[in-house]
Amino acid sequence: MHVGDSRFYVFRQGSLTQVTTDQTMAQLLVEENRITSDEARSHPYSQLLDQSVGGPLCEPVTGSIKIKRGDLLLHTTDGLHDALSEQEIIERLAAWDTSLEDKAESLLRAALHAGGKDNITLVLTQLGS
Repeated sequence: MHVGDSRFYVFRQGSLTQVTTDQTMAQLLVEENRITSDEARSHPYSQLLDQSVGGPLCEPVTGSIKIKRGDLLLHTTDGLHDALSEQEIIERLAAWDTSLEDKAESLLRAALHAGGKDNITLVLTQLGS
């Protein structure tokens, strides 16, 4: 289930897939091809939510995905994914010689260093290999 601008990603074999779609006015502009995804990260409407928990017209999006052994599952708030590019996230998740905890710490430190302007929360889980 998903509402708002927190995101759920699957990292599989070096590829990061964003499963959820932000429910923001900036995302609507992306869908209308008026701005790019990169521009949406810093657009003034990126913080203007179309839906939120407790909002008057909250209709959560539901669905399911197939995950495989070895997949990394990443749930983030906008303080992390707005501060880091997809490539920066991939580089930290792809570090094979680091633990799950170290990957999460690396993402957090990078977002803080990049000046994350909102709360920075992440949950990182790996399906056993």
